[in-house]
Amino acid sequence: MGVMRVVAVLLLLLGATGFVAAQGSQSADVPALDGFSRGRAGGVDVQWRVDGDMLEVQMAANTTGWVSVGFDPSRMMADANMVIGYVENGEVIIADDYGTGATSHDRDTNHGGTNDVTVVDGREVDGTTIIRFTIPLDSGDEMDKALASGTTYTALASHGPDGADDFNTYHADRGSFELEL
Repeated sequence: MGVMRVVAVLLLLLGATGFVAAQGSQSADVPALDGFSRGRAGGVDVQWRVDGDMLEVQMAANTTGWVSVGFDPSRMMADANMVIGYVENGEVIIADDYGTGATSHDRDTNHGGTNDVTVVDGREVDGTTIIRFTIPLDSGDEMDKALASGTTYTALASHGPDGADDFNTYHADRGSFELEL
């Protein structure tokens, strides 16, 4: 069997096992916001800008379930400032979470912290969930790391499967990227 034929067979087998598809789902195709920076990972389109002492963020994914972004983890999800939200019956349900471990998170308020997320907008359009919110760069909350304009951070992005209007369903896709404020 020729080398090209062996490569083709291997690619077919890898594709059939899902290995090739493990690169993640396609990010939501949403318009660029004027004056915002942009990053994509884990099938999530994340756009952000610093406005005074606030960080404004839009997260969008091809799902009718939850969408999440996290900032500055120490290891995997540990110690990250996390915001997770979904849209149910036209209402945005959002949570201010803290990465309690490498693969876990919980509400800031369950650990003596405060909810510092303010919803700006949210909607589901043609199978895409889009949520825009603000958080303070420095909330003063022990559960939130202070963020500084001009600094680069690791950002986590993930989303749940269609219909996962909750904070507990395991992600359908996840990833990370570098974000400069």
